[in-house]
Amino acid sequence: MKRRVLFLDDRPSDIKPLMDILAHDGVEVLKAVTASEGREELERCIAERNPIALLILDIGFPAQSLMDLLKAGREAVRNAPAADLWQGATLYSELRQEYPELKIIIYSVRSKQEIETQFPNTKFDCPFLRKAEANPLDVYLAIKKALE
Repeated sequence: MKRRVLFLDDRPSDIKPLMDILAHDGVEVLKAVTASEGREELERCIAERNPIALLILDIGFPAQSLMDLLKAGREAVRNAPAADLWQGATLYSELRQEYPELKIIIYSVRSKQEIETQFPNTKFDCPFLRKAEANPLDVYLAIKKALE
């Protein structure tokens, strides 16, 4: 069975090059854009007895898909509770409790300090890569290392 990597990010175009190169390496690449889609993929893979080997998790994404938010307009985004816009952090905590063996890499535009400040009661005990600052080769190598 191929190793499976799940990318959970509301902007798939940001991660497409990584997804493509991993697929070229023989990794089965899955994607989800909302927390509920991510959960469904995890549970489906477990049911198939081929669980996710690694979750690449964005932290700052909304409860709804980006397209749904755009349709709702700016006011809906402005008035949304903070937890609705930081679904990755909420999901991270839940998954750590439910699947403590799941390997996770946080890959976000947010800084680790910003995330830890926003969520002081959450221990982020996984590799953290910042999209704007991380060299693509370093991201690829971190993913490959996590898959070993």
